[in-house]
Amino acid sequence: AHSSQYSALDQINKKTVSQLEVAWTFPVTGTVIFNPLIVDNVMYLQASNNTLAAVDPASGKELWRKQMAGTFGARGMNYWESPDRSDRRIFFLAGGMLTAINAQNGEVIPTFGNNGRVDLRIALYRQTTGPLQTSNPGRIFENTIIMSLPAQGAGYDATPAEVQAYDVRTGKVQWV
Repeated sequence: AHSSQYSALDQINKKTVSQLEVAWTFPVTGTVIFNPLIVDNVMYLQASNNTLAAVDPASGKELWRKQMAGTFGARGMNYWESPDRSDRRIFFLAGGMLTAINAQNGEVIPTFGNNGRVDLRIALYRQTTGPLQTSNPGRIFENTIIMSLPAQGAGYDATPAEVQAYDVRTGKVQWV
């Protein structure tokens, strides 16, 4: 069921879709191409170029808004929580950095990587210039976030197309 693009919900169908009305709107500025994420009745979305927001999806009320560093990957973000739910994290790419924030308040998690961010170049077998950016937000499995990096360019100096795995708590490389 995870990421299957299927929903068993049946309130909206071919017969009822014409009856839908706008319940609320949320202002988004600039050019935003980003898949929102909903967890526990909170929608996480890109509100402007480098700003994330948490919104109540029933009312549209903004819960928090935080400015982030760097351009976001277009395909969204990931959610992880500890077994006791005391630690809830949102992961996304911004400016070539895997970034971890507290899902409850939007604050960067300083114990993840280097003050909340991991440079995806650290696990490359050879260094490249410039940040690595992909629209793929990766996938979380247990306590690991797995990132697939696209090959960019056709020459020897192209970014290698690697799959990397990082610990969701520390940001340390687990494998490549």
